[in-house]
Amino acid sequence: MVGHGASLRFENRVPGGDVNPYLAVAALIAAGLHGLEQQLPLEPEFTGNAYASDAPRVPANLRDAVDAFERSASPGRPSARTWSTTTPTPAGSNWPPSTRR
Repeated sequence: MVGHGASLRFENRVPGGDVNPYLAVAALIAAGLHGLEQQLPLEPEFTGNAYASDAPRVPANLRDAVDAFERSASPGRPSARTWSTTTPTPAGSNWPPSTRR
């Protein structure tokens, strides 16, 4: 959350310029709803320099992101394999054959 009063807003600066903004926002909303439905606890507020901290980081590449997605399976949510076969370009389809699952 950034700002205060009428300018209070949520910001997410993780996606790159090549992300589909509609899918990114849909994923954020779905993640938020999942947290609310499951009554997941919030992490403590972070203050300071995130780059200099030992806080968990988001995956740095597609392969790590798919692995993290697979490990985070929750009931009723499709796996990364199912998800990737329903999108125009399956995750990992442009990886060399030796790195595909």
